[in-house]
Amino acid sequence: MKLTYESVIKLREHPVAGQLADFFRRLGYQAVAAGNDLGNSVAYGIAAGLGEGARNGTLIVPQLGNRVRLARVYTDFEFVEYDKPRSFGIMEFCENCKRCADQCPSKAISQDDKPSLIPTYERSDDPDYAWHGQPGVRKFYNDAKKCFKYWGDNGIGCVICIKACPWNKPDFWHHRLIDATNTFTSGFVHRLMTEADILFGYGNMDNDKAVTAFWHSKTGE
Repeated sequence: MKLTYESVIKLREHPVAGQLADFFRRLGYQAVAAGNDLGNSVAYGIAAGLGEGARNGTLIVPQLGNRVRLARVYTDFEFVEYDKPRSFGIMEFCENCKRCADQCPSKAISQDDKPSLIPTYERSDDPDYAWHGQPGVRKFYNDAKKCFKYWGDNGIGCVICIKACPWNKPDFWHHRLIDATNTFTSGFVHRLMTEADILFGYGNMDNDKAVTAFWHSKTGE
């Protein structure tokens, strides 16, 4: 059986969450493990200081990009200390990049220059149409219905916004340098990085082989 990148991550994610929940229960506490259910993974990741919310609605983690899967354990165990949200300069980078929005085939990703507290996409004020949940969170609000419709019409899902993202790059020295300096670089530098990303052919949507190579895992056949 050939394992994809995503299936390998799930094979690691689910057992670890379940084992941790079982550990808490054996200590006498209530605990429930969860993957993509029972809560908003991106919001939890931001609150835990793992990364920042991206323009395309995913969680971007430094050195990993937005190719991450989060598992959680809900428990009544009282921790002494809690991690807090951190700024990695990712939101500022997203303000100047827009690669994911430009490449989105359904045009579901916001092209706004700045994140907002309310959705701004067309028909976002129509309760019979909008799927954005509750407003009041500072982020880029995307048209989830357009995105979901494209998934259905496409038949095999879509990860174009993840593949196009400049944060998902090989572990080369220049990418590590950009990662390390991103928190204090300006919008002009961010735009320059984006143009360089295109110039060097990263995130090329016209290369079918690159899609296969992007998701290929060497952990098994």
